[in-house]
Amino acid sequence: MCRDGEFFEPLIPANELGYRNKITLHAQEQDGTMVLGYFMEDNRTVQDIPFCPLADSAVAERLAQLRADDAFMSTLVDRDSVTIRHADNGVFHWKNHEYADTPLLEFSTPAGMLKTAPESFFQVNQEGAALLQNTIKSVLANLPEPPTSFLDLYCGSGFFSITAAKVGIDKIIGADSDPRAIANATENLKSNGFANARFHSFPADRIVGRLMKKGGDFPLLLVDPPRTGLDKVTCRAIALNPAIINMIYVSCAPDTLARDLKILADTGFRMISTVMLNMFPRTAHMESITLLQRAGEESSI
Repeated sequence: MCRDGEFFEPLIPANELGYRNKITLHAQEQDGTMVLGYFMEDNRTVQDIPFCPLADSAVAERLAQLRADDAFMSTLVDRDSVTIRHADNGVFHWKNHEYADTPLLEFSTPAGMLKTAPESFFQVNQEGAALLQNTIKSVLANLPEPPTSFLDLYCGSGFFSITAAKVGIDKIIGADSDPRAIANATENLKSNGFANARFHSFPADRIVGRLMKKGGDFPLLLVDPPRTGLDKVTCRAIALNPAIINMIYVSCAPDTLARDLKILADTGFRMISTVMLNMFPRTAHMESITLLQRAGEESSI
């Protein structure tokens, strides 16, 4: 971890091209021609994309096939979206939200195989996801003492919960607003041999208090919110709960992370370390993992 007085660890890089296992394109009629591509800076005009250099080879190949398929292209109408996703069990595509015929997507991770619903959240960078999971594993393994439980807020399909289970944390409680992800998380932990995990389908602000009450005397809380960061109710509930001593904040948005860290710092949390992962090369976005500890607690981290 970081030396005394230093918080930032070296940036963890990833492949700069061909890393995305998912892309979503948009159809738009322009001068009588249907184009398929990404929104431009105005967030209205679509730039036609014959090839995406950020897409992995399997996604790029499927994109080329679809664009060459006149029968498929003729079905597109203005404002349609087309999603292409590459998982361990195949390459799949669907229009809009018409994914009922798409099976659960399977992704191998360092902690085990995870299955997720097609439109539930899962990392788009497979190599980066492995780095992310291994970094969390290292943080958990270096805690000064094992927590009584692992509280996984915004747990998705169990990506971090299975990591906690692998390092020996016996009690795992997760929550997410996506009921499909919750069902997948429950099954993923069971299929990987971890029966003592409970997941709840509620928004963060409606369950954070209950989650912390169930955590025992010395829980570890991990939060992985969307780019908007923690909502005010959730952030305040965490900040004012003295049972939360150690906390991991996974973020993809430095601005909302900084906002939330200020609130947490004002109520006694201090930053132990932070590491950044270049999960989204060639973009302005960065993933970070920040370890926090409530001031006044001894730490050998």
